Amino acid sequence: MKKIITFLFISALIISLGLIQIFPFSFFGNIKPNFILIILTLSLSFGVGFSEYLIFILLSLIILQWEPVFSKELFIFSAFMLLSFFLKDYYSFKKISSFSLFIIFSTSFLYFLLNPLFLISNPLTIFIETLANLFFGILIFILSRLFLKEYLNVF
Repeated sequence: MKKIITFLFISALIISLGLIQIFPFSFFGNIKPNFILIILTLSLSFGVGFSEYLIFILLSLIILQWEPVFSKELFIFSAFMLLSFFLKDYYSFKKISSFSLFIIFSTSFLYFLLNPLFLISNPLTIFIETLANLFFGILIFILSRLFLKEYLNVF
């Protein structure tokens, strides 16, 4: 039962925050937090299995890309998130400090993989987005832990 509740909770977060992420408004100028990255990383802290994590990635891709064409950016993002699953054995996502460090690292590393020149030419934009991801990541991490622990007795 705990696995089903966790699966539904993470799926609901991916759908709701993913829809917020794709709508055409920004939080800080032209910068939006990467909620999908945050939620997929959060799901690793709940100890989901590979099949569940793959479903989360596919659900995220459906939300992020409505068109039948698969972009280079989404391929890199999904490959990086799959790699993150295999890193979870070496990197404890259950601690907020480790979770936060991974959010910082993954935001910068994804920009490096997608467009290294953007990383060099717009460091302030990357810095602000990293801070936004970190802020919302920590907030979602704490609230989801409280919700699942206190109300659903998952932990």
